[in-house]
Formats: sequence, structure tokens, C-alpha cells
Amino acid sequence: MTPLLIIAPLIGAAIAFPLARLTGRACGWLCAAIPMAAFVYLLRVLDQLDSSTAAHLVSFPWASAVGLELSMRLDGLSIAFGLLITGIGTLVCLYADAYFQHDPRRGRFLSYLFLFMAAMLGLIFSDNILVLFVFWELTSVASYLLIGFEHEKNASRQAALQALLTTGAGGLALLVGLILLGNAAGSYNFTDIIGTHGLQEHPHYLAIVLLVVAGAATKSAQFPFHFWLPNAMAAPTPASAYLHSSTMVKAGIYLLARLSPALGDTDVWFWLLVGLGGATMLVGAWLSVQQSELKPMLAYSTITALGTLVLCLGLGTPLAIKAFKVFLFVHAFYKAALFMIAGTLIHETHETRFERLGGLGRIMPLTALSGLLAALSMAGLPPLLGFVGKESIYEAVLYTPVAMQILIAVAVLANVANVYVAVAVGLFPFWRSRGTHAPVKHEAPLGMLAGPLLLGLLGLSAGLFPTALGKYLLTPAGVTVLGKEMVFDLKLWHGINTAFLLSTITLALGVTILCFRKPWLRITAPLQFLHRIGPEAIYHGAVNSMLGLSRLQTRFLQHGYLRYYLLVILACTIGSVSGALHLKVPESTLPMDTLRLHELLTVALIALAALALTRVRSRFGALACLGVVGYGMALLYVYYGAPDLAKTQIVVESLSVVFFALLAAAMPGFKELTSASVRRRDGVIAALAGGLMGVLVYSTLASDQTRPIAEYFRENSLPLAHGRNVVNVILVDFRALDTLGEITVLAVAAFGARTLLRLRSKKRSAS
Repeated sequence: MTPLLIIAPLIGAAIAFPLARLTGRACGWLCAAIPMAAFVYLLRVLDQLDSSTAAHLVSFPWASAVGLELSMRLDGLSIAFGLLITGIGTLVCLYADAYFQHDPRRGRFLSYLFLFMAAMLGLIFSDNILVLFVFWELTSVASYLLIGFEHEKNASRQAALQALLTTGAGGLALLVGLILLGNAAGSYNFTDIIGTHGLQEHPHYLAIVLLVVAGAATKSAQFPFHFWLPNAMAAPTPASAYLHSSTMVKAGIYLLARLSPALGDTDVWFWLLVGLGGATMLVGAWLSVQQSELKPMLAYSTITALGTLVLCLGLGTPLAIKAFKVFLFVHAFYKAALFMIAGTLIHETHETRFERLGGLGRIMPLTALSGLLAALSMAGLPPLLGFVGKESIYEAVLYTPVAMQILIAVAVLANVANVYVAVAVGLFPFWRSRGTHAPVKHEAPLGMLAGPLLLGLLGLSAGLFPTALGKYLLTPAGVTVLGKEMVFDLKLWHGINTAFLLSTITLALGVTILCFRKPWLRITAPLQFLHRIGPEAIYHGAVNSMLGLSRLQTRFLQHGYLRYYLLVILACTIGSVSGALHLKVPESTLPMDTLRLHELLTVALIALAALALTRVRSRFGALACLGVVGYGMALLYVYYGAPDLAKTQIVVESLSVVFFALLAAAMPGFKELTSASVRRRDGVIAALAGGLMGVLVYSTLASDQTRPIAEYFRENSLPLAHGRNVVNVILVDFRALDTLGEITVLAVAAFGARTLLRLRSKKRSAS
């Protein structure tokens, strides 16, 4: 049953498009049944776990020769993330169905969404770190499709490419780190890695941590890789709600949490994650209060939340892990709800700035109620779960023995920004009397209401009754991160203490900055230059430099002259291969005295034809010489017992001569011949290339072949590949990837030729 958690969304991705055409408005509700079924199944598995540290493991053989297997792990941590992915995924399906109600692209969007869901579920349930990396990269591909969904817009294409390049670069670093980690632990399974003692003392520990954190930082938008996340707002709102609340941006967080028992509890881990998370919190908080558009405000506040989660993982104390798990759910609840609400406002009013919205509470009461609940949770007011989460964060930093004052200041500033964004997005558009907005005559559709309203009520009920959440969900997940047994007891009210006073200060500062927003923006205006020299500017500079170098290289190399292309290819091949050979030729073991007269005559004929080719002054004469060379090679194949190769050579040679002859007949005559110096240069290149090939063939034949490969093919063609024709078996089975590559090249060339012919026919019809 467990593999169906990943297979079911893939099936959904395959059927969503035709289902949208067949069922119309019911498509989203039918598609939502897939993640809902997975959500219910995960709840059952969570209830069946024997203890908070238990896990369900399912394994399938993959590449046994190198010790790899497709293994899945369901424990408290992966199930917690899985519940968020499937639960919010269900609500996003309903929301997307209403959002794209009259859009013919609805089926395509749902297909991309299910692909994204499958990639995330595969990532969190993978017990093998290399399998996890496969799904890790698939999330980047799926997010590329979602962010660039409106591909006709340049902003969408640029944002999708930026996200793909940034997370892809981090993925390369992560791959190296995971390979080092697997080698250091002696296994590529999380089950074995987490149980390995002494990883912190391994010589590669520092490199592993830096590479893994780099990969997680790019995926989870940590400073200085945070810039791609706000630009991903080019995606449709349902994709933004899903990506920011529970999927791609949480992938890096999940990886760090999963590896905390194995790599944590060191000074390197502490300072790296605390520094990274703290810097990300401050950057996200600063940038979020500078925005006025709904979705960018929420996007930058997501950066702040992700930094908070990384900070808690870096602290690593029981209180910090408790805060991590509570805030993981708090953020998912209010962020998905607020994104859906922002999308509803934009969808109904076509206005993106919160300052221009107001008075919508009377017209859209249910949306306003959802916004109120989500905003109060994000601002951290009781009795919402957000209050419990904010109190937990303050408790975690208050009881940190190192840099406590600095961490308290960082946490307060981050939560001030959260209050600012919560009030601006969730309250102002509905409850403020001022503001202009497009005429709205009715409430949002049910599909767009169900998600934010249900999430808001969940935040309220979980805040009123936090004990059940802590016992049945947060404790198994938190214990997996800590690596030891512990009960997370959640309470709504702890009395008037330091954490409560900090919460009060946070609320007051956030509301004050929002009320005096214009003076605040005037005061901070001189600091706007930082955006022009920040990480995003460095990214654009690097991309533009790479494109400039590519244009320069293209102008230098792609000049349209085939003879120069061949010249560069041959010269580079000669230089690289000759350097690898070191001009060392093995001693001859070939019986040179066994050549027969007809073989010598054929070789002489080939040599004379090649020499004549350099002297003729007509194209047809050159073609005749080339034909002699080709047919002479076919004769040599016949002499040495390769009739299949000889027949192939004859067919190819005949077709080539005919093809070139037809081309030569259509080409104008020579206006001028190449100069003597050019011919000498070409002659030197040709002689070196031919000599190099001769040396390679001679070296191969002269080497001591202790295990002739021909014997292997003769012995294994029938038992391994079930074929008696050795040549066919080599092409289809033993060289399958090589043959596939050749087929792919031909297919790409065919598509390219077809496209060019269609463009030519269109130009003719237009003229």
C-alpha cells in the first residue's frame, strides 16, 4: 500500500487533463479525492505506530550490484510532512478548480500540481538518499512547470528559469554531499546513516555539512539564495499557496531535520544553521515590510518563516525542536490560507495592492472570516495555534545559553514583520473603511472558500486544544528529529511571563509600523540601494555575463562555414587525444609479414585515391576519389571476415556519393580555389587526424588482450539477452544506451527538419 502514496499522484497527473475535458466543473473535486485518500491512509499509519520512534519500512531491489534499493520510510517526521502535503494538496485542488473555472488550462495545471505532489511525497518517504535526490530534482522540474505556467509572459519564464538554476546549482552541491555522507556512513539508507556513530569525527564531516546545507539553503530560500522565492509569485495563486506552505520550500527543511540526529550536536552545525536562519529571518522581515502587493508580502514573510525553522533546527534543544514542529504546522495553516485569500481578492477585484482595498467584509463575509482567523494566527494572538507557535519560539531562544540577547532581538524583529503582513493581508482589505476597490457583488465560489476557511478553523481548534496535536502528531515527529524519547506537552496559556511580554511588544510594534507606513517608507528609502547590490543583482550579473560570453563564443565559432567547424573539431580532438596518449606507442606484436598481395594492392589503391583527392579541381572528381576510398575500405572488411560491416559500408558509401553528387549538381562552380597556404594548413590537420586514428587503432591491436571481449559476447548473448545473433544483441542489449542515444539524435534531427520545413512553407504561403 505504501508505494501507492507516490504512484497515486502520478496517476492523477496522467488523468487530470482528460478528466477536466470530460467532467468540466467536477474535475477538481474528483482529483481532490486522490490526496484526500492518501491523507486518511497516513492518519491510519500514524495511529498504528507502536511508539514515537517506530517506523514502517518498505524496500524494493533496484541496483543490487552497487547496494542500491528503492526503500521507503514512514515515521513520525515523514508522516507529519506527508499530512501537510496531502491535506493542503486536497484543498489546493478544490481551490484551483474554482480559480481556473473558465480557463481551458485547468487540466494542465492540475497535472503539474499532481506531479509536484508526487515528487514531494517521494522525497519525504525515501529512505535511500540517492532516491531522495532523484525526487529532489523532480521537485525543481515540477516547480519550473508551475512557476512558468503562464509561459506567454516573459516574467513567468524568467522566474521559472531563476528558480530552476538556483535550486539546480544547490542540487549539484547536495549530490556531492550525499555521496560523501553515504561513503562515510557505509550506507545510503537513512536508517543506517542515523544509527552510525562517529560521523561528526569523520574527516569529511565539514565538507558533508557544508554541501548538504548548501543544497537545503537553495531549496528552502535561505539567505543569500532567497531571491528566487518572491519571483516565483509569477506562478498562479494555487501553485503559490502550495509551494510556500507545505511543499518545495519545506524540502530543504525536511532534509536538515532528517539528518539532525546524524550531523547535529556540533559547533559547526549550531553556528552554521543558527547564523543562516537568523540572517534569513532578518532579510525576509526587512523585505516584507517594504512591499505593498499582496503576494510579494506573503512571499517575503515565507522567507522569514523558513529562516525561523532553520534557526530552531540549529539550536537543537528540546524546546527548539518543539518550536520547530509547532511552527511548521502553524506556518502551513496560515500561509496557505492567506495565499488563497490573496488570490481570491486579486481574482475578484483585479487589484494587487492592499492599500487600494477596503470594505470588502460586508460583501465577502466568509472570506473575511477566513482572513481574520489566518491573520490572527500569523500575528500570534490567542486562542489561535499561531500564539502557541510564537510563544514556543520565544521560549526556545530565551533558554539558549549562547547569544541569547541577539537571538531574542532577531525573533522579535521577525515576528514584528509577521504582524505587519498579517494585518495588511488578512484584515485591511475587509475591515478597513478606506480604500478603493473594483465592484464586488458576491462572495467567492465554494471551492475558493473551503481551503482558507477550513485552515482557519483548524488553527483555531488546534490552538484551543493543543494537547492532542502535541501528543499524537508533534511528539512522534519531534522525537525523530531529536533522536531520543520525549513528550511534547503543548499548552495555550503559560501565564504572564517573558515570552508573553515579548509577544505583546511584537504586536504593538507591528501594528505601529503599519499605521505609520508612509513615514516608515520615507525613513528607509535611502536603504533601497541594497537591493541593487544584493544577491539577486549578483545572480543577474552572473547570468548576463554567461550570456555575453556565449554570444561572443557564438560569433567566433558559429560563423556558418562547415569547413571551419570541421577544422576546429579536428584540431581540438588532435590536441586532447594526443595529450592523453603522451605520444607513447606500445611495441608492435602484430605479424606485419602476413599481409597478402591483394590486401597490399587494395591499401595502395586507397592511398592513391586519397592523394588524388587533394589534387583534383572539380567536385565530381573529388566524389569519385571518395568513392574509391569507401569501396576500398569495404574490400578490406571482406578480406578480414566482416561481411555485415562491408555491406553496411557499401550502402552508406553509395548513398553518400549519390547524395553529394546531387548537391554538387545544384551548387555553382568554383569562383576561386583556396590558396596554397590554406591547403598546406588543411593538409597538416588532415595528416595529423589520420595519423592519430592510425596510432589509436595500432595501439589497440598491439595491446595485450588478456580477455578478448568477443568471447564474452559469444558466451553471454544467449543466456543473458536470449538472442543468437551476436551483432543484434550487442546493439540492442549490451549497447542499449548507445543505440538509444543514436535514435534520440535522429529523432531530434527529424523534429528539427520538420520544424524548418513547416516554417519554410508558412513563409511561402504568407508571401
